[in-house]
Amino acid sequence: RLRGGDHNVRGLVESDADARMTNVSGDTEEVLGYDREYLVGRPLAEVFPVLRDAAETKNVRAGTYELKDTVLMLRDGEERRVESCIVPQFKEGIFAGYRIFSVPKR
Repeated sequence: RLRGGDHNVRGLVESDADARMTNVSGDTEEVLGYDREYLVGRPLAEVFPVLRDAAETKNVRAGTYELKDTVLMLRDGEERRVESCIVPQFKEGIFAGYRIFSVPKR
């Protein structure tokens, strides 16, 4: 099970280098309305539209993406605004995927 260090974290997602989800927290399933089996293997950009923008994705890979206002796409087509921190992960200097922490908007 994934864990966030901050008790306010309501979603935690990990991906591989192809930006496909490899693991999601139970909170993520609840918030998005999808179960883990559906989400794992799917592109992050399906639920994090900010990653559809090639320039934005390049900026994210360059370093930690600050906690900022982002949009999640929910199963029912609704958009939910959250604050997310998208952190690129590297193994031996090679991009290995993302780790995303999200907290509800206050």
